[in-house]
This record gives sequence, structure tokens and C-alpha cells, in this order.
Amino acid sequence: MPKHSTREGWMGRTDVNGHLISEWCSWKEKDIFFCKICPSPISTSAKGFQALSQHASSEKHKGNAKTKLSPLQLTLAGAPPKVQQQAAIPIPNHHRDDAVVTPAAAPPGEAAGLGVVPPPGTVQREDSGPLLQLVSRKDAALTAELQWAMKCVQAAYSNNSCDNIVELFKSMFGCDKVPKDMSLGRTKVSYLITDALGPYFHKKMLDDAQKAPSFTMCFDETVNNKKVKELQCGLRFWSEEVKHIVFHHLESLFIGSATGVIVSDHLLQVLERACLCLQKFLMLSMDGPNVNKTVFRLVSEKVKEVRGKGLMDAGSCNVHILHNSFLSGLEVFGEEVSHLVIAIYEYFDGFPSRVEEYKKSQLETKVPDHVFIKHVTSRWLTLSGAAERLLEQWPAVVHFFLTVIPKSNSDSHKKIRETQRYKFIAGCLKDPTMQASVAFVIQSAKLFEGYSKLFQKSEPMIHILYDELLSLFVLLLGRFCKPSLVSTSRSCLKEEFIKNKDNLVALSDVECGDRAKSLLTQCKDVDVLKFRLNSQKHYQAAATHLLQKSVLSKWPDGKHLKCLQPSQIKEQSSPRSIVLVHRMLRLDLGVDEDVLKDEWRLLQLENLPVFEPTTRIDHYWAKIFDIVGSDGKPKFPNTVKLVKATLPIAHGSADIERGFNESSQQLRPEQTRMEERLFNAKLWVKDGLKPYGGRPDLVPITKELLAAGYRAHRSYTDHLQAKRDEEEAARKVAEEAEAERLRREKEEKQQREDRSTIESLQEKLQKSLSAEKDQRKAADELVEEATSKLDTALKKKDFAAAKVAHGMLEGAKIMREKAIGLQRQNEPLQKKVTKRTSSLIEKMFQAKRKKDPPAAGGREREVADPDDPDLYL
Repeated sequence: MPKHSTREGWMGRTDVNGHLISEWCSWKEKDIFFCKICPSPISTSAKGFQALSQHASSEKHKGNAKTKLSPLQLTLAGAPPKVQQQAAIPIPNHHRDDAVVTPAAAPPGEAAGLGVVPPPGTVQREDSGPLLQLVSRKDAALTAELQWAMKCVQAAYSNNSCDNIVELFKSMFGCDKVPKDMSLGRTKVSYLITDALGPYFHKKMLDDAQKAPSFTMCFDETVNNKKVKELQCGLRFWSEEVKHIVFHHLESLFIGSATGVIVSDHLLQVLERACLCLQKFLMLSMDGPNVNKTVFRLVSEKVKEVRGKGLMDAGSCNVHILHNSFLSGLEVFGEEVSHLVIAIYEYFDGFPSRVEEYKKSQLETKVPDHVFIKHVTSRWLTLSGAAERLLEQWPAVVHFFLTVIPKSNSDSHKKIRETQRYKFIAGCLKDPTMQASVAFVIQSAKLFEGYSKLFQKSEPMIHILYDELLSLFVLLLGRFCKPSLVSTSRSCLKEEFIKNKDNLVALSDVECGDRAKSLLTQCKDVDVLKFRLNSQKHYQAAATHLLQKSVLSKWPDGKHLKCLQPSQIKEQSSPRSIVLVHRMLRLDLGVDEDVLKDEWRLLQLENLPVFEPTTRIDHYWAKIFDIVGSDGKPKFPNTVKLVKATLPIAHGSADIERGFNESSQQLRPEQTRMEERLFNAKLWVKDGLKPYGGRPDLVPITKELLAAGYRAHRSYTDHLQAKRDEEEAARKVAEEAEAERLRREKEEKQQREDRSTIESLQEKLQKSLSAEKDQRKAADELVEEATSKLDTALKKKDFAAAKVAHGMLEGAKIMREKAIGLQRQNEPLQKKVTKRTSSLIEKMFQAKRKKDPPAAGGREREVADPDDPDLYL
């Protein structure tokens, strides 16, 4: 019998080298263990666990463990299980190179066509994919950390949620299932995002953008949860990696004022930081405020300085134009429907007791138990859904507001009846044409909704933009104009045509919608006539706004872009149109227009792919780009370059507005201290995960990404040091400014004291000089009088009078001696005043020189006369 029996806990213990026993030891028999790294058997029959400890302390084992148990040691590990994907997720080519670890990527057999490739050093089987792969413990830990950091961004988890997450994983899955060296916390996940993942995805995007022949910059600003203006910038370009038009987040800035000059400066700085060439700058996509017109003008002028041509002006966001066209019509028709929808929603919003009361009306009138929908006044077409719900609930609404509340004697209902909101709702519900007005607004909004949804897509729509808006314009004309006069000709694309009364149908023939017509049968003829007149004005105002603001008049050359439509390629006019498209881009693509026309004619003779209605136009053209000649090169190189440069033209700002939705998820109200650096990194990661369906497990962990992960901590500490240095520099500047302020205050105080002293001395000197002057004057007058009396006395030989005159002269002599004494007293006082005045003036000029030093190469200003009293008085 052995002295010591083995225990199950031995394999989970740590040896003297800090390694788990299970990492290097395996249990063979009852008392026999085997060291896998030495290799040698170990008997525990005599000493038990101490035998394992003694073996781990041997020099041979320590040397082997240092090498073979290193985190950097590559080991063979089983490949991860296959990923069951609901849909194929295309993965960009730029993520295929140098893949090292793909922890949950599908095997090659399943990933065919998805761009997922197994990492180097992978043993594969044709039938079931990778069998084994080489990984290091350190790489495996970093891979897990990077994947979880990506998951935190994708799911908008806070960084604080990562505290103790590794311990939770070990508790959930077991220590052997979690990489030993994995460590995560709020700080680490933060710098993995800011210094590894964010820059990695951002660089990949910029590398892809550099290959594109052109790019469109999209921007918009809004007030975010930090209560500051968020200026968001995006890029739209042809991606050589995924072979279609893409939109990517470029950068977001937290700014204060958003004037045209400030925004334009920020946009140019963003392009400079991204190292994007202004020669490829195609257009600036924006919505319609006047400040953006200034932004476009300033940026276009800067681009013109670089390449001699400004940006292409394709107008503002077409989705906004559609919303505002409907609004223009609604304003003349009457906004009571909009106000009523909002008032009823706000009446119930936040009041559960009112909702409970209303449910009784729903049951009594047998309408569906639905809640009211909010209408967003900045997006006028949302009125359609909200009004549709109101029309559905109309019997219950009328019963509740015109029967239940008026007949109720409860104090709450009595107070409600006195409110302006209730009075407005009741007044609208009593209007005999209000229900028909709601129905009319619904059918009018739906007319715009289809086009609005079309232009909210990310895929290129520029080839059908002109035709679709023209189609909408013609539909609007058909609602109130004579059918025989309505067409797509230029004569209809004028305001005069819309306003011409001869072109209008009779009011009885104005299209109001079947539901509105049905409801109008219950109204008086006068009300019906007024209703139809307002309907006519509604269509006129909407059509006028659409014509004035859209490409129909703002950018009529946009109609030539329809030559990119598959159905238009072989049209006789398309070669001329493609040349006009080349000219409108205002880019130097190195395309010869004669060669371009010849290529296009050859393209017309080509057996082109069949276009399916559900196919994106850029996907269709990608097939044409793949057509090669006998030399193996692209058969239509000029056409390829031009079409790739044309397709990024933006048709709306829906992409950038979707970006605000994503940014609000990353910057929630409780995260308002988030720095701009982390905010941008999260948006870059979120943007980089889109090609993988937002799944971090499908992102190949490349050598480049691993290297960025290993550098992340150093980069983070460098950033913190730079931030501390910046704060220290700012602190020193502030301290110096404070010291300078105190010095100046001290100098000014001393100057005030010196001025006060000088003024006191001057006053004393002035009094003394005045006394001296008075004494001399009195002495002179006395001498003059005594001399006159003495002369008179001598002539009369009046010795008594002469004696008096002599006494007066003696008195004058004494007075002069006193004046001389005063003069002697005044001289040092005068010198003292002069000295102090000169000293004060010199100090003032020295302070002036320190505050305003002379410009380099210039000369100092002339020094004023120190004797000038204005300098110190």
C-alpha cells in the first residue's frame, strides 16, 4: 500500500514555477504521473504530491518549462466548430491577408464565396474543413480579448461591464476553456478599442478609400447627449475590396458653434488628417439649411485652389426635399390634422389612467386595442402612420372626447374640459370635414412615402434619381391638372404651368382619394367645395416646392445619369450622355472623351448580363467591369474608371443620419464624459463589423490586428503621458499667466502708490514754491516802497521818514533771506519729485515693452518725453 493516495485536486494546483500541474503533467496509472515536457514518469507512491513539487523544482524541468510553457509557444489545437450562418456574409478581401487566428470562422467548405480563409499553418480536410491549427497561448488570450472588445462595441456594453468578466467566464465555462493569460477590465477594453481595434478598422477603410477614383464626403450635425454639437463626417466611395459602393464613418467632432466658416474648416481638417486627396473630392453631401450653403461654397473654393475646379453641386438631400414638399402642401391645406394627431398623442402619453379610461371607449365602439403613434414634426411624412392610427380609432376618439369627458362629473374631467388642449381636440372632432381631412393627408403622404423610402437606401440611386422625381412631379400634376396637358416635357417643368388656371381641372375633379370622397358625402356642398379647393392648393404647393428645390430645376444635367441604367446603355443617345456625365464630375480622371465614346459603342454591342430588378446597380456594373479583352485586361478601362467615379454621387443624407442613431447608442446620457477619441474608435469598430453582420467571431484576427493589440497598452500609456504633458504645459501656462497677473497687479498698485506719493510731493512743492514766490514778491514790493519813501525823505531832509524807510529796507532784506531759505528747502524737494517721476515713467515703459515686445526685424516705438506730465498724471 502506498503511503499517500492521489487526490483529484492535484491537477488544479500551481507548482513553484507558477504553472498549473495539469499544464505539464498527466495521470497515467494509480501512482504514476507523466511529465509531458521533460518527458519522464513520476512516482508518487512514496512522497505523494511532494514528488510532483520536487520534479517541478529540478533544473531540467525549469529549463523545459521556460520554453515549452511560454505564452508565445505555438501548439497544435483543435479547430473551432462550424458557425451556423443564417445568410452569407461577404467579407472584404482586405481582411483575408495574413490571417492568424479565426476562432469561430466557418471552414473553407462552408465559407466558399464568403472570403473567409483558414489561418496559415492549418491542417485541413476536404470534407470537414480545418482539423488542427497552430496557436500560441498569448495570441489566443489576445484574440479572446479583442473579440470581447468588439462585442462590447457592437452591443453597446459599457466599459465598466468588463470588470471581473474573465472570472465570470471561468465560472461559467471552466478554467480550462478560458485562455489562461486572458485579462479584461474597464481600462484594458478601453485601450484595446482606442489603440488597436478602432485604428485598425479605420486604417483598413482609408486604405480602401485611397484606391477609389473619387469619393463623396457626407456631413451633418446635431446636439448629442453631451449637449454639444456633434459634427459627423462620412465617406462614400467605390470599394475595390467588396466591389460595390460603400459608406463608412470617417470622423466625429464635438464642436460648439456651427457657423459655415467653422464647419468648413473642420471638414477640411478631417480630410487632411485622413490623407484624402482633394483631387478625388467629388461632392459634398448635406441637407438644406442656409449655413450648409456657406460650407459648400468655402470648401469648394478650397478645392478649386488645389485642382482648378470646384466640387460638383448636385443639390441637397432629396429625402429632406420630399418631406418639405409635403410640408409645403400641408401648410396651405391646413395643419389642423398634424396638430390634432400630436394633441391626442400627448393627451395620453405619460397618463396610464387616461389610457385605461380610453380602453372602455375602444371596447364600446369595437375598435382595435391599439395605442396612438407619435408624429415627429421634423419628419413630416411620419404623419401618415400617426394619422392612419387616428382614423382607425376615430369612433372611439369621438366617443371618448365628445361623450365620456363632457358627461363626466369627476374633478379630473372638469379640469380637463378647461384646458386648451381639450378644447382644441373637441373643436377639431366637431368639424364635419376633419375626418375627410385626415384621410386626405394620409393618401397624400403615402404618395411621397414610396419615394422617400427609395432614397433612404444606401445603394446608388443616382441613375434613377431624376426619373423618379420626375415621376412624382407628374403624379402630383395629375392630381389637379388636366390629363391631356400633363407630360414629362420641359413645358410642364415650369412654375407657370402649375399656376396657370387654364391647366387646372374643375374642383369637383381634384383627386382627394376614395376614402376622403366617401367621407365628404356626409358634408355640406359649401364645405366640400372649400375642401377640394384646399386640396388643389395642397398639390400645387407641393409640386412647386419639389420643382424649385430638387434636381428637376437645380441640377437638370442629372438626367444624363440615367445612361447608367441597364435599359439605357444601348440607347442611341447614351454615348453623348456618358460624355456629359464625365464633364459634370469636374474630376481629372485621365479619360479621353473620344475613346470613352468608342468604348461605350463597343459596350452597346457586348452581350451584357441580364439585369434583375432586385439587383443593385453597382453589383450589375461590377459584372461589366470583369469583362476582359483578349489580352486579359479590362475591355472598357475608361468606362470602368468613369462609372466607378460616378456611382458615389449621393442621393440623400440617410446614411449620415443613421450614423447619428449608432452614435447615440455608443454615447448614452450616462456616458457624457466619454472622450472624442474613444467615441470615434467605437464608431470605427462598429462600422468595421458591418461586413461581418456585426459578428466579432467572423472577423479574421490578422497579424496586423494582433500586433496592434500588443502595441495598444504602450500606445495608451503614451497617450496618457502626452495628455499629462499637455495638462502640465497648460498648468504651467496658467500659473505663469496667474503670476504675470499678480505681478502686473503689484506693479499697478506700486505705480498708484508712486503716483500718489509724487502727487503729494508735487502738492507740497507747489505750496512751498508758492510761499517762496509770495515771500519774494512781498520783499520786492517792500523794497520798492521803502526806496520810494527813502528818496522822498532825503529830498525833504526828513530824517524820521528816512529812518522808517531804512527800517522797511531791513525788513525787506529779512524777507528775501526767508525766500532764499525757502528756495534752498525747495531744491531737494524738486530733485526728489523729478527723480521719482522719471523712475515711474521708466517702470511704465519697461512694463509696456514686456507686454508688447517689438516684432522680429522691427524697431521699438519711440519713447515719449519723460517730462510730459500727461504720462503720469
